[in-house]
Amino acid sequence: MGPRSANRDEFHRVQVTEKSDNKYKLICVDIWQYEIADELNFFELEKDYAQSGFMAKQCFFSDIMQTGISDGQWSSLANEFTSSSLKDQYVYVFFLATNDQKHQVCIYVSASRKLVMNCELSDAMYVKFLNVLNTEGLALISGKNKTIDKLIA
Repeated sequence: MGPRSANRDEFHRVQVTEKSDNKYKLICVDIWQYEIADELNFFELEKDYAQSGFMAKQCFFSDIMQTGISDGQWSSLANEFTSSSLKDQYVYVFFLATNDQKHQVCIYVSASRKLVMNCELSDAMYVKFLNVLNTEGLALISGKNKTIDKLIA
């Protein structure tokens, strides 16, 4: 879905994070902006525009930690453990907007194994996990090949 505009060629792809009555809380994935919008302001995108090549690619990881690590800090051992244990796993990624500059991401391998703490659940994307970064790192979300890839800042 995308917000309606006077010119139907102008739209933003969105990730809905919450719905109440006829209002939606959403992340405009192209411009990294958090919005509240009325459902009358939406239309379904043509299938071509919903393809991954047209989708925004960047988000931030937040509060990622190895199970058993309570200080929220990455150690090289935790980094190696997490990367190796999740390298070929498929995971659910939950998106939250923290402000208009970045997104918070919550990663689940299964219902019993939560990898990211202190964030509420919202709509999810099912992706293959190739690598993880430290809590300030960038990740690349690619719907085309269903992977999260490491970016070198």
